[in-house]
Amino acid sequence: MNDSWPDLPSQGFIVGRPATLEDAQRGDAVFHTNGTGGDAATVAIPQYAYWSESPGEKLAVILVQAEHSPDGPILVGLRDLNGNDILATMSELELLGTKKPNL
Repeated sequence: MNDSWPDLPSQGFIVGRPATLEDAQRGDAVFHTNGTGGDAATVAIPQYAYWSESPGEKLAVILVQAEHSPDGPILVGLRDLNGNDILATMSELELLGTKKPNL
C-alpha cells in the first residue's frame, strides 16, 4: 500500500448527475444504475475518505461518485490508493475533505 495520499484527480469522476453506462465504460464512474437510480448526492467530489466495511478496518480511498439509490441509501464509488474500484454506501465512509490529510 502507498504510504501517502495522492493528489486528488482532475478527471475520472462524476459530479452533479447520475453516471451513465458510457461513464462507467470510460472509467469515470465505478457504477451506473441504467437510469433507474436517483439524483447525485450533494457531497464534494472528489475527496479523501476512509472506507470501513467492517468494524476496526479502515482503508484510505478517494470518493469519485455518490448517488441516491432507488431503494434508499446513498451509493458511492471509491478508488483505493492502488487504483482499485469499490462500490459502497455512504454510511461506510468517513469523509476527510479535499485537503490532503496525513495518512
